[in-house]
Order: sequence, then structure tokens, then C-alpha cells
Amino acid sequence: MQTIIVTGSSGLIGSETAKRFAREGLRVVGIDNDMRAQFFGAEASTKATRDELVKNLREYEHRDCRVRDVPIHASFSPARHPLL
Repeated sequence: MQTIIVTGSSGLIGSETAKRFAREGLRVVGIDNDMRAQFFGAEASTKATRDELVKNLREYEHRDCRVRDVPIHASFSPARHPLL
């Protein structure tokens, strides 16, 4: 099964992207750390969208992390794939 990684998966564009690829039968790994809640407060959180994706998309897995973190980049090396 093919895997696609969607960054910002709990936002508007990212969540729609995750839904599209899940409908096409791909495994979706969503990455989002809900920075909206930190910037704009709890009422702007994308947690509800994340929870909806986890609940309704069978092939969706969520990772709460930043793509700029060094361990994330290292995890894409050919030798290991902990995100995938």
C-alpha cells in the first residue's frame, strides 16, 4: 500500500488532502502540531478536525510533531521509517 505524508493535516487544505487520498485507498500519515491553538487560543484549535480524521478515515494515522525537527528529517532516511 502506498503511503502519503500530509503536513498541516488538521488545517483546511491539509485535512481535505488527507480525505482525498484516503478515499483513493492510500495510507495517510498526517503531521500537525496545532500551532493555531498556541497562536490564537484554544478556540482556534484544529484538534476537532484532527479527531474527525482519526475517527473517520481508516487509513489515517496522526503524528503530533513539527516537520522542521531534526529527528523527523532523520526518520526519512532509507535505513529507517518510524513515521511510516
